[in-house]
This record gives sequence, C-alpha cells and structure tokens, in this order.
Amino acid sequence: DYEELLRPGAVEPQQRRFLLVGREQPRTVSLMAQRTLQVRSLPVEGLQETDARKILEEQGLSDPDSWGRLIELYRGNPASLKVISKGIQRLFQGKASEFLKLNTVLVSDVRELLDSQFSRLSSLEEDIMYWLAIVRTPVSFSALLEYLKWQGSKAKVMEALESLERRLLMEKTTEDSDSLFTLQPVVMKYVTVKFTEEVIKEILDLLETEGIDGCLLFRSHALVTAPALSEVGQIQFRLIITSIKSEMLGKFRTKNNILGRLERLLSKLPPDSLPDFGYTVDNLHTLIASL
Repeated sequence: DYEELLRPGAVEPQQRRFLLVGREQPRTVSLMAQRTLQVRSLPVEGLQETDARKILEEQGLSDPDSWGRLIELYRGNPASLKVISKGIQRLFQGKASEFLKLNTVLVSDVRELLDSQFSRLSSLEEDIMYWLAIVRTPVSFSALLEYLKWQGSKAKVMEALESLERRLLMEKTTEDSDSLFTLQPVVMKYVTVKFTEEVIKEILDLLETEGIDGCLLFRSHALVTAPALSEVGQIQFRLIITSIKSEMLGKFRTKNNILGRLERLLSKLPPDSLPDFGYTVDNLHTLIASL
C-alpha cells in the first residue's frame, strides 16, 4: 500500500510531497529510495541534549545536573523521556538522581511501546535480540553466529541485523574495523525481562512434565555465557538465574524436589546431545549448580 501511494511521486515530477513518519521503514520505501532521488529516507535519531532537557524541564524533574545521564540512558528518545519522567515523578518525587542511583532502567512504563515493535519481529530477529540481551556486551557477527549455532545462509542473519538496525532496536559500533552489535539500555532491559519470563514458563513446564520436547528457548539459548565471578556473569545470574530459582521454589517448594527433577532430566540426555537439544545440558548444569 505504501508503494502504491508513493509510486506516482517517485516516477513523475509533481508538486505533491508526502512525509511519512514511523518506527519501521517499509522495505519497498527503502528500495525506492535507492532507485530515485525523489524518494529520500532519513533516520530520526534521538534528540540533542539541549532539546531533550526541555522535555525533562516541562515534565517537572529536579536536579538537572543528572539529566545528561538520563538522556544518554534513553538515547534521547522523546517518547521514552516523557514516559520515564512520569515514573520518576511517581516513584522518586521527580528526583532523577535518586532513580539513577539504582543503575537500572524502568521498563514497565515503556513496555507497551516495545511490545508493539517486538511482536513484529521474525523468529530469527527474536533469537538475535535474546542473545544480545543475554551476552550484554557488544558482539561480532562471527560470535553471534556461534551463539546462534547457525547452519543456514549467513545472508539471512545479515538481513535480520539490518532489519533490527532499521527499527532502531539494535546499535552497531566499530572496534578495530570489526562491526559489533548490542542493544540500547532500555531495550536490553526489556528483552532480558521478556526472555526470563518466557524461559521460566518453559522450565516450570519442563519440571512438571519432565519432557524436553516443549522447550524452545531453553534449547536454543544459554542462560549464562560468562564466568560466574565476572561482571557480566554476576549480572546474568542476578537477572536471569535468580528469577528462575525464585519461581522454581515457589512452585516446587524444596531444593531437593527441584534437584531430583533436574537430575532425572539430565540423566535422560546423552552427553553428545548438542545437535538435538542445543544448550539444554549446559542449562540444566547451570540450574543444578545454582541450587
């Protein structure tokens, strides 16, 4: 439909002009922008700090010395800054510095915005987002392929990364001429919470039925990727493993009950089960060690 709307203006000189603004660029618009100078595509970046500060001032936040960090945390996104300001007013009496002391981002207030974007992702794009949230540090293309255990065309992964970058869900940096991929802080927090919620559902069902067939994320993604004593490892354990432990204990009551179920599951899997069960064995060992 977008293509039909824009085609006359793209192929014939006219006085009419269209300005389309959205979170996601239609692929046909991208292709048309490559074919003709009459169609232009411009990414909308976050606000400059001066303009972003005007939003925070209008929202009534105090201690402006801390606003720079808040703007950086939400990448100058005006919608996010307005929403998060309301949360800071509600929970911290408008003191941005008190919120920043928590060293976190509030997701609940912007979750609806991110839900609408996440629901439109392909399964491969979802997998990439989950991995970037788990790993937490910028990763190279080759490292991402290793995490995904990707056996298909590399071009598919490249297309997925380009799609995520077009949607401004992913950030790309360069280090020693290599491209590295990561998530914005608020997106990383959102995806971490979403991954943890989904994998908890799988684990609770797994412990209940002791059948591995229904597990998707538990097979395809590692719960932790870094040593337990490293900074990233500690974050992974705090955000993912601690939440899983709490839910397991809430449903199955005792550690011995949970350990018995996990060990029975582990005994059913052959040591060389990677091709069929992915990260299942590693994840079971991680959960057993955490108890």
